[in-house]
Parts: sequence; structure tokens; C-alpha cells
Amino acid sequence: MTATLCCMFARTSPWPLKVVTLAVVVCSQHVSVQALASTDSMLRPLLYALSGYILSTLLPSVVFAMPSRSHTTSYVVQTLLMLMAAYCFLACLAAHGLSQYEAVSMQLVMSHLLWAQSVKLSAKAQILLYQRAVVVLNRLLLPVLMFASVFAPPGKGIENLSLLALLFVPEMIGLLVLVLSSVLRELGGVFENFMLS
Repeated sequence: MTATLCCMFARTSPWPLKVVTLAVVVCSQHVSVQALASTDSMLRPLLYALSGYILSTLLPSVVFAMPSRSHTTSYVVQTLLMLMAAYCFLACLAAHGLSQYEAVSMQLVMSHLLWAQSVKLSAKAQILLYQRAVVVLNRLLLPVLMFASVFAPPGKGIENLSLLALLFVPEMIGLLVLVLSSVLRELGGVFENFMLS
């Protein structure tokens, strides 16, 4: 795993992306499309759909031969760890009675994930099969994800200071993924050395 692959999700996403996402969330607290909004949030099904999309982009590269299996494996492992960490963070919010922050957290983390994938796939060739199509789809999904909160019921009890703190959640999750992927890599190396000795 090279240094550039190691910090794929630990880099900060662009501030305009974060600011637009937060602005849409704050505006959606005051103006909501009630005709399309149901009592249940539409963001959870969107999260499941995005997770399915991300997994479907990984699967062909896992099954078929790739020019650089180590880069592909590193990319797949980090993406799966990022998805699992995002789900764990959202579950922690719900468990601690902070479910009003689930939607904005999901939007920030998933937009960070899509952006980081696009940057990595644009910079390094032959990581995934159909890599250019994945980059284009990720960039098309970013605005859809950012404006998804307009169609969700307005959350109650959202504080602006907490929203500012949530700006840094994607990078903290990315650092956790960096640590976990490094630990997994080292454990894999130890196991490989043990099996070959």
C-alpha cells in the first residue's frame, strides 16, 4: 500500500463542498418540500442505495484480474472500512439520542467518500474496472446527495455549533480508516510471514 493510497479518506474534502452541503441542510430546516416528504426520512434509503452502488463498483475489480492487485485490494479494503465506519458512526448517533444529526452526518460522510474516490481514481489508473465511468457517476451523485435534504422532513433540535463540529467528522472517520487499514496490512504481513516460514 503506497502512501497516496494510505491517506485516501484522511484528506479533507473541499470546503465549498462542505459549505454547500451545510447550507442546503440549514435551508432545508426552514423550507421543506412537504409534498414529497414523508414521515420517514428519505436519506436512509438513499444511504442504502449509495452503499449498494459503491459495493457494485468494487465487485468486478475483486472478481476479475487487475494489473495492480495490491492497489485494488488497498482501495477496496479502505472503501469497505469507510462504509462500515460511517454506519457505526450513524448508529452511535442514534444510540445516544442524536438522531437529528444523522442526515447531515450521512451527507457529509458520503459526499466525502464519493469525492475522495473520484480524486483517487482520477489520479491513479487501473485501480478499478470501468474506472472512468465510476468517476463520472461519483461526480454526478455528489449534487444529488447534497440536495437530498430538501426532500427530507426538517429535523428538530439541530444546533449550528454542532453542525460546525460535524464538518470534521468525515476526516476523523478517514483517519480511523487509515489506522485500521495500516493495522490490517501489518497483521496480514505477519500472517503471511508465519504461513510462509
